[in-house]
Amino acid sequence: MGVRSIVVGLLGLALVRCGPSPGDGSGSTSAGDAGGTSSTSALPTTGVVTTNGSTTDDVTGAGTGTTAATLNTTTLATTGSSTGGPSECGPPCEHTWESHGWIELDETADLSQFACMTKAWDLKFTGDIPQESLAAFANLREVALDLEFVDMPGLTDLSAFGCLRESHALILTDTPALTDLSGLGELVSLLEFTARRTGIVGLPGFAPGFGGLRYIALEDNPALTDIGGLATWTTHVDWPITVHLIDDDALTSIAPLAEVLARPDHEDIRVTLIGLDSLTSRTGLEPMADPAQIAYELHLGDLPQIADLQPISAISSVVALTLAGMPKIDSLADLGDLETATYFRIGDCMDDSTMEGGMDDLTSLAGLDSLVDTYRLRVAGNANLSSLSGAPKLHELAEFAAADNPLLTPVAIDEFVAKFASPPEPVLCSNEY
Repeated sequence: MGVRSIVVGLLGLALVRCGPSPGDGSGSTSAGDAGGTSSTSALPTTGVVTTNGSTTDDVTGAGTGTTAATLNTTTLATTGSSTGGPSECGPPCEHTWESHGWIELDETADLSQFACMTKAWDLKFTGDIPQESLAAFANLREVALDLEFVDMPGLTDLSAFGCLRESHALILTDTPALTDLSGLGELVSLLEFTARRTGIVGLPGFAPGFGGLRYIALEDNPALTDIGGLATWTTHVDWPITVHLIDDDALTSIAPLAEVLARPDHEDIRVTLIGLDSLTSRTGLEPMADPAQIAYELHLGDLPQIADLQPISAISSVVALTLAGMPKIDSLADLGDLETATYFRIGDCMDDSTMEGGMDDLTSLAGLDSLVDTYRLRVAGNANLSSLSGAPKLHELAEFAAADNPLLTPVAIDEFVAKFASPPEPVLCSNEY
């Protein structure tokens, strides 16, 4: 596959645009000549090449002798590349350059041609790329959009990217041998971080002052036991902060999460915890209950070791609240201060593949003593729920769903609905808000 753009991947190589080598300005050097360009001074010769403020724009094969076959190692989509001065970090390069396109690389690509690239627009690695070949990116300082590593079974560390300072997103997916992220020691700015099915054991602090985050997702990382690095990560001013911790089976504590959520400059907070089999405490969620914060979404599902909701006992308002798959919780008394939960689900509607499970030890809604404002309430998949009593101040409800609660009789449901002056509209049970 080599390096390919989205267009090239779908339509072949029919419309790739090529420019001349920046070395001579003549247009006589094709992308396929001598296996690529110099690793110390020049740019790859595909794409629209910009040098010294001028742009040359040749159609593939026109005047350069370039054929589709020569473009199997470098394809820069959209606007190509531009030159710069000598390197500031990494191996010496007399002339560095920036890519203004989308680059995707696999094990067939010649990575040496990127040795002097300092900035990429969007950069994706996939396949069996040898770890040592990634050293070609030692001068990379910035990725404007996503830096992505996908389906790379041999990837063990990211030390080759030790000069990287900023990226919109860092996405690690299906990299089971990747256990250490400390190689990104210069990284100071990142909006989104995703690690999914990796081998990471912990999270580093990255560079001093690292942060700017608005989205953190740690999903299905079986060896992850330490998220202490989060305590040093800062978040983006005036943006929501979203955190997903899903199916990280070995994680026993989320306490460092409090440092991330407690920052006062969030637009709102959105937290999802699902499938954390070893988690025994909710300590770390306390900022969700801070009245100075806006708790937008709290989703707690498939957490078999959790026995109480104490860390969020002071929460009074949340837009979307899900409680599911916590069989050790037998009362909602820890939510006695909760006044508003606009979208409130108790249990599992079992309409998708997540199968978070019901709140099987609950027998009623007892404990929701302060709840007055709910737009949509769904109760589903709760094995021992036999009554909907327990929310005495709830007098208005727009939508209601009850499903797969084997001990909850139609009579009990009718009694609950009858207490509202305007009966709620029955809706299908769904795990979606």
